[in-house]
Amino acid sequence: MSEAITFGRYRLTSLLGQGGMATVYRGVRAGPMGFEKPVAVKCIDPSVTEDEAMVRALINEARLGGRLRHPNIVEIYEFDQVEEHWYMAMEFVEGWTLHGMLQVCRKTRQWVPHTVALEILADLCKALTYAHGLKDENAAPLNLVHRDLKPGNVLVSRQGDVKLMDFGIAKAETNLYKTTAADATKGTPVYMSPEQVESQSLDKRSDLFSLGSMVHEMITLQVPFPGESLASVVRGILTTEIAELEERVARRIEAMGPVVGKLMSRDIDERYADARDVMVDVEAILAEIEGPTVAEWVEGLLEHLPPIREVGDFGRAGPPQAAGVTPAPTGLDSTVEMTKRQLQEEAPTRAAPAPRSRGPMLAVVGLALLGLGGAAAWGLSQGQDAEPVAALATPIPQATPTPQATPAPKPAPAKPAPAVAVAAPAKTPAPTRTPRPAAVAEATPEPTPKPAPAGKGTLKLNSVPWSNLFLDGESIGLTPNTLEVASGMHTVRFDCGGCDDKASRTFKLDVLPDQETVKTFRFE
Repeated sequence: MSEAITFGRYRLTSLLGQGGMATVYRGVRAGPMGFEKPVAVKCIDPSVTEDEAMVRALINEARLGGRLRHPNIVEIYEFDQVEEHWYMAMEFVEGWTLHGMLQVCRKTRQWVPHTVALEILADLCKALTYAHGLKDENAAPLNLVHRDLKPGNVLVSRQGDVKLMDFGIAKAETNLYKTTAADATKGTPVYMSPEQVESQSLDKRSDLFSLGSMVHEMITLQVPFPGESLASVVRGILTTEIAELEERVARRIEAMGPVVGKLMSRDIDERYADARDVMVDVEAILAEIEGPTVAEWVEGLLEHLPPIREVGDFGRAGPPQAAGVTPAPTGLDSTVEMTKRQLQEEAPTRAAPAPRSRGPMLAVVGLALLGLGGAAAWGLSQGQDAEPVAALATPIPQATPTPQATPAPKPAPAKPAPAVAVAAPAKTPAPTRTPRPAAVAEATPEPTPKPAPAGKGTLKLNSVPWSNLFLDGESIGLTPNTLEVASGMHTVRFDCGGCDDKASRTFKLDVLPDQETVKTFRFE
């Protein structure tokens, strides 16, 4: 296994993660007299940069990222090209995404401490106060809107630092290219504001709504608008009573109920005016309570968090999913229009939204612009792995090992392996033949047919709040969950992970062959 490979002025030492459009590596930029600076290098797949619009979007991200310098924002150092490969070098954060840490809390059935949730919120408010107030060299406001605030875009370091990342789809006056038409909708639906879902014009208060959604999730461990489809998420954003979300938060931290209610007001003029005002209220509440710091919380979670990748580890990595929703490949505009029509049919007296001019919409993909967004320490936070990746074969096919690295083996004549790829861990193949006595095998020209296997069906399980699931006494993960099981009677247990008090419900479900059996349960 090669310990590092050379890519331009960088040495790439391990894989952090891979998405549909980019791959992120941990690397080092070396200089004279032994100088080294750790970096994260996001390499864009060459097929992506064949699209001129995508290159323009990358340029926007890099130009904007180069302006953002704040302790609570991941810094972008460089945007350049090595042969046909565009890349972005950025700050490396040794830590995990907030999304990954919330998943650990769900699995281990433990709340995020009050002080930790408020400390993280205060740091995010500092980042947004800076970003929203950014001006150009002529002191003109940039009017920046992040547009994709979510736990997956927040990094928490081992030392307790909180950093906001991925301004890849941010909107600002400084954008060199206009990559969207009529404010086309981009972002992760489950955290969007109502005006963002409906493709209205946005300002910084839209980010504050998304911030409120994140606060709700940190405090309750539930996303505010859960759904098994894009349409159900959109419906929730447009119809859920915000007072219900406020009350849910208040049951955990009483003083935070009104803060979340104001952050997530449907009337944008009733929200906080800016993130600084939110920070003032949060810090006042934080001063009245006691509990662990973010760094102490991280230390307590270490045994449950994925280990930091070692040098030379170009193994498995997989993209995060927004908690509570599966990213849909369909266009958000058509889903919103369809959902609004359904709501109008269900409630004819509901006031119709004011007409507005809209251009063509871009497809929403749940994750941000590059599949990874600028995930500076992305691969460290994932609790599940995707299929093994041929680590650098696609994004950097001509990268060469450093002199100190172990030479790659010569390719076999049949199918050469990439010089810097890491093979998947060896697995023992399952036996493909059934043992039988030799005498029977010799006497019988054809094997005796086996009895027809029992049919299988699909079991689709979900609950509100989320639950730990057990099938016939064995843990099968969290809700929502869809799996194939043998037909017949099964025992399913829902252990509520988002309830204030421990709660559990058990059901007997009869699964029929080639059919889908759905069980959705609401604890509240």
